[in-house]
Amino acid sequence: MSLAMSLPERPNVATTVRPSGGTLNPASATATRGGTPAATRATERRDRAVVTLLLLAVAALANWNSAHKSLWTDEAYTLTTVGHSLAGTLSQSLHFELQPPVYFVLLHLWMALGGGIGVARIVSTICIVGFVAICYAIGRLLRLPWPPALAILAAVTPTVIWAASEARNYPLTLLLAGATLYCFLRLMLAPPSRPAALTAAYAALAALSVGTFYYSAFLLFGQWVAALVVRRQRWRVTLALAAAGVLCLPLVPIALGQWRLHPIDAPRAVAAHPTLSASVYMALATIDKGFVGDTMVFRAPHVVPAIAVALLCVVAARLAVRSGRWHVDEQILLIAAAVPTVVLGALFADLLIPIHSRHSMVLVPVVLTLNAVLLTRIVPRGLGWVVGSCFVGALVANVVYFEMREVNTEDWRGAAAYVETQATADDRVVVFDPDRVLPFRYYYHGAAPLSALPVDPDLERYSPINYAVHDTATVTARFAAIGVRDRVWLVEADRLLPDLVASRGVITEATDQCCRVASRRHFHNVTVMELDVR
Repeated sequence: MSLAMSLPERPNVATTVRPSGGTLNPASATATRGGTPAATRATERRDRAVVTLLLLAVAALANWNSAHKSLWTDEAYTLTTVGHSLAGTLSQSLHFELQPPVYFVLLHLWMALGGGIGVARIVSTICIVGFVAICYAIGRLLRLPWPPALAILAAVTPTVIWAASEARNYPLTLLLAGATLYCFLRLMLAPPSRPAALTAAYAALAALSVGTFYYSAFLLFGQWVAALVVRRQRWRVTLALAAAGVLCLPLVPIALGQWRLHPIDAPRAVAAHPTLSASVYMALATIDKGFVGDTMVFRAPHVVPAIAVALLCVVAARLAVRSGRWHVDEQILLIAAAVPTVVLGALFADLLIPIHSRHSMVLVPVVLTLNAVLLTRIVPRGLGWVVGSCFVGALVANVVYFEMREVNTEDWRGAAAYVETQATADDRVVVFDPDRVLPFRYYYHGAAPLSALPVDPDLERYSPINYAVHDTATVTARFAAIGVRDRVWLVEADRLLPDLVASRGVITEATDQCCRVASRRHFHNVTVMELDVR
């Protein structure tokens, strides 16, 4: 069911709030929607039943994805980090992961229940289920004509489905971003009679949010700007965010140092095309991929400006209502979504911070909420139905594509099982690049010794650029050091960091001099070559 299918014939009077003031009244909202108290209770029961089924479906799909995809490099880092002592996990998260520590400390405590990637991914599934439930709560708070619509919209967002089975900090980031957004909107639009507890909760969640993912600070900055602009709860929001800032103060010098020293300063595509238009284009593409993932959509020409135009059409369609008069909740959400998007995009375009598509997932809660509100207020109803259906349809299509093609990022499980059955104790197995040894080793239990090329991975400092192979002598020396004699199995990922791509040609040149390719086997984004030494 699309958002537009729940559109009212006219703007819902319960959702109309004057920009000059007023607050949402949940009682009047439910009365407007349900009519009599009995009808209201029946409607709410149906909504809760829909959301319960939705949460079960999300959990089931996440578990299915977890069972069918193999561990990949970033998740292998996670298992390594949380495998230390509590103090070691804290240090490793800050100095190797280059991430704030909340998620890793939480997962370290959770892993006391048992080891393995399956156990680690359960935390992610719980976080995403909680995030979808919070979206339903936000839908009720904003009095959407059909409150479960926002939860459904979140559940069909491809990156949300991806995060539900990903043992990284992104699921917890989404959960906390949704929770802080709910508290913020509650303060701004429907504050309780005693808002001190809500303000304290907002401050605590804001601190945890930044302690999980640094870029969450940009979201909170957008909320603060929104409070200042609409002149509502300015002091409470300022006080809460100031308290969160004090709690996060020890992380500030660490974060600044990490941004300066990060080995991946920015995607090389931007560096190769430093013009302003190319930088803006790449920034928009990266943010777009934070919602739909790097799927088939982005392999079509001119898709990035097309998506930007489509989103502007939603805003333009909403502006046509009542000569473009905006309700206060729309103003708040528009500012809270636009500010972090512009700031992240500008910093990325200027190459000041490293950002990848999965990093921009932090924008998902506020942008989805904004679109849900705008779509339900587009008139005429037919236009809203078309825009909403296209919006939801695009998300669903990319979820289907993800499930069909992209669930398994790199099939290290299949590659390890194959080598394990084919290699003998006299053979040698080498993996390039060294960090890829971690997921391969997780599944590999064969007789042949396993090594990395050109060196063993450095788990004290994240330095993948140091793994580049610049000459054939490096490969020859490594083969001699690990005792390659008659046969070696070379395992490579098909997708490498830009600075490592050239190494593949050097390795091929070196192996052509000493070996003959006896067989080549392809797995998803992983290639295994059997090399006979001449």
